[in-house]
Amino acid sequence: MSNARDERDWLQNNPDGENRVPEKVYSPAEEVGDMHFSSENFTPAIEYFHKALESAEISADPDKFRILLKICDCHRQKGNYDLAQESLDAASELSASFESDEVLSKVEYRRAYLLLTRGHYDDALRTSFNAYRKLKNSD
Repeated sequence: MSNARDERDWLQNNPDGENRVPEKVYSPAEEVGDMHFSSENFTPAIEYFHKALESAEISADPDKFRILLKICDCHRQKGNYDLAQESLDAASELSASFESDEVLSKVEYRRAYLLLTRGHYDDALRTSFNAYRKLKNSD
């Protein structure tokens, strides 16, 4: 659920609470990392995202996946493409337990960008088209 209104609407339509989608869990460290990221302070953002991964609040694979993508984005913005690839690979491994077209497209889009930075233009184009197709087919 993205906000209180969505939660209220969902509860009105599903008062018994069955099949309830778990909420995303955020740690204070992730929120501080988000603030640094939005200010383009990528080094402290990476530090706080790593703290968030180690925190007790973040235990579910989808939450870890989200944070690993943020770390990947920080490294990519800094031009640390090898470190970005490491974070992306870790996120991709985690995504196997909750894989969907939307999740796969998030990984593929970042993979395409990293391929592009390494001069693999055909592979980048093919990967980005795959990401687009998957996102187009997701709900």
